[in-house]
Amino acid sequence: MAHAAAGARQAPKFRIVSSATDANHDTDLVARVAAGDRLALRRIHERFQRPLVGYLLRFVRDHAVAEELAAEVMVGVWRQAARYEGRSSLETWVFGIAHNKAVSWLRKRREEGMPEGAAEALVDERADPEAEAEASSVTDMMTRLIARLSAEQQAALQLTYYQEMPLEQVASAMGCPVNTVKTRIYYARQHLKRMLADEGIAALAA
Repeated sequence: MAHAAAGARQAPKFRIVSSATDANHDTDLVARVAAGDRLALRRIHERFQRPLVGYLLRFVRDHAVAEELAAEVMVGVWRQAARYEGRSSLETWVFGIAHNKAVSWLRKRREEGMPEGAAEALVDERADPEAEAEASSVTDMMTRLIARLSAEQQAALQLTYYQEMPLEQVASAMGCPVNTVKTRIYYARQHLKRMLADEGIAALAA
């Protein structure tokens, strides 16, 4: 099932490779942001813009909204930079902010009368019809089913399978223990299995 979830979409995966030297550089970079250095913030923006939009797009399914939320993430980086202590990687910290933005967006939709998980009903009017036509039915179905999961389950899957973060980093980004991440992934996969079975797709549900 993990392979089914991981392979459901063909969107490019973005990895931000880091090392001990990079980590030191990142800590200095965030410290510069905390000191009001807008050039340092611009460098973080240039580095994370594409992966952030790709991550958020899986939640909101609207490129304009994803870009707006990504911009809000950068505002969060600017405002919270002074609290960054370097205990987690810059990637984990930035995606933690993005996680909170995505979950807040989904919960707001629910409060406005759209049940959590019903975001799949949103239609991006700016989508390319030809590109939409090329999407496989399986990919469309998996996207729709994943959107029915709770916000926390969606985030656990997105960070683990699509961003390919280690569980420890996912836990740090989501602000919860590793076991909680594992539990959310487990129940997300169980829910997907049941939904796939209901759709009559036994092979993917196995």
